[in-house]
Amino acid sequence: MSALHSRRGIFNSSYFKLNSPQSRVIALRRNQMLSKNLKVIRYAGIFIFVAVLCSVLVFPSLRGGAASPAVADLQKEMETVKAEIESKGATPARIKHYTHLDNLLSKCGVVSQTIEPTIKAPFAPAASLCLNGSLAATDQVFNRPANQTTGSGVAAGCPAGSNPSVYDVYNFNLTGCTVFPTEVTITTCGPAGCAPVAATDTVTHLYRNVPAGDPLTANGGLPGVFNPASPCTNIRAANASLNGGAASTPGTGNTCNQTNTANCLGTCAANTLTSGFRRQLGSGRFTVVISATNTTDTGGYNLYIDAPASGCAVALSPLAATASIGGRVSNPSGSGLSKVAVTLSGNGIQRQQVYTNGFGYYTFSEVPVGDNYVLTVGSKQYTFNPATRVINLEDNISDADFVSEQ
Repeated sequence: MSALHSRRGIFNSSYFKLNSPQSRVIALRRNQMLSKNLKVIRYAGIFIFVAVLCSVLVFPSLRGGAASPAVADLQKEMETVKAEIESKGATPARIKHYTHLDNLLSKCGVVSQTIEPTIKAPFAPAASLCLNGSLAATDQVFNRPANQTTGSGVAAGCPAGSNPSVYDVYNFNLTGCTVFPTEVTITTCGPAGCAPVAATDTVTHLYRNVPAGDPLTANGGLPGVFNPASPCTNIRAANASLNGGAASTPGTGNTCNQTNTANCLGTCAANTLTSGFRRQLGSGRFTVVISATNTTDTGGYNLYIDAPASGCAVALSPLAATASIGGRVSNPSGSGLSKVAVTLSGNGIQRQQVYTNGFGYYTFSEVPVGDNYVLTVGSKQYTFNPATRVINLEDNISDADFVSEQ
């Protein structure tokens, strides 16, 4: 009996020691160290896998072979695109193609070893730029805002017209000027070396937005300013024809300089179907959309951008390969709604769905840029009007918000 009590006493004593605060702390620290070691091992494995993969694809000389055919083909294609950009101009399609190849090669650090630094030349700032483009019947289409020959060139109230037209989009960054705002010329009737290349009937549109102040002359242009599903949002100027009358009315807010009436753009002797204007702009981003007058009147054009003031530099903003789309879902009082489904769909991607967090926010990451996408919000508890939004993705978007009706 005493032996049994003794064994029970030993057992009970050990049990309480194992479950004492000190023993639980020791066990917790052991578990934390084990978990940390497992993470280190896992990440080390991933790093080794990626390193080996890059070595096989990019540095085949390590295994005694010739240059990887896949990488060599990418490098050859990139050099071809570079030559096209330098000889024929930095069109949106060529810039997008180049950026995609650059991203592929940079995954394993190839660019710095095989491509000359001048490959970035299309994005280099300059006082003036000449970009060669072409409008084709297969291009993307938007409902072009109605034009007028006075004021900003945009018809009063920017009515939602029925003018489906093919278009190209260019994003620029204006920096370095000694004084802002500064005069900028935007036209498809440029000087020698950037003269009209064909009798293409173009329409030039200027889009800009800033956090505060005048949307044209204030500094700090915001990205993602142009949305083809809402073409009147952020449009600041337009011109359909440099035939001597379309841009000749001086005064504040018109298609001229705004301060010097002698600087209004007049007739384009080379081609009266060209378009353009001269405006005072603040620093930062602005977007130029070149469109045809419809979906069939197409052809080539040269876009000329000139900022002649001291120190000014204009750069074509490279298009990212992917960007994020995000926003917030809330009720009319502004409170975030959690666990609401938001769906993303569009050409070339699989349908994706996410749910809002506890504060109502959602995000879609690594969405290919340069396409239109549809966002749809749905909930059994709430109704939304509108419940869908069309997004033209050129850069990160963080304000694709939805508000419930109750």
